[in-house]
Amino acid sequence: MTAQLGALLEPLHLPAAARWMRGASIHMTLVFIGATSPGAVPQIATAIREVAARHRPIRVRLGGAGSFGGGSRPRVAWVGLAEGAESLRRLAEELHPRVLPQFAGTPRALSPHITVARRAADDLVLRMDRVLAEAPPVTWTADRIVHYRSHLAIGPPLHEQLSETILGRPAATDR
Repeated sequence: MTAQLGALLEPLHLPAAARWMRGASIHMTLVFIGATSPGAVPQIATAIREVAARHRPIRVRLGGAGSFGGGSRPRVAWVGLAEGAESLRRLAEELHPRVLPQFAGTPRALSPHITVARRAADDLVLRMDRVLAEAPPVTWTADRIVHYRSHLAIGPPLHEQLSETILGRPAATDR
């Protein structure tokens, strides 16, 4: 999926357009956890395993583009889903209160998305939408949840894998 998406968006990679995510930095966000103490990581991994065990792999197809942030904050450009979004939303809604118990009662619109660029130019989302609309469908099976810690610095964000859990497997079998 990341190679297909990268190839589709490559023609838009103009230096002034955005700070593009590349390779392993491209990922789908189900739940953004934020700053977490190292002691909480094992409980988060356990919660992910327990929730993932109750969900089957999900067929996914890329959809349109969007962004969040703006004003004085860097704008983040993302690609949404045309298929599989509702199943992923249910998964995220079940996962959210387990990994962020302090926000368990807080209603939150969950929208699974793939972050593709930061500091995106104002017109980038429109250009991405055109490219995605004209391209053949990009589909894959989302079969795992990977918990990452993001290290944001001057350069591109680095993502450290903390756990990986296969959907539909009994909780005790994943690492």
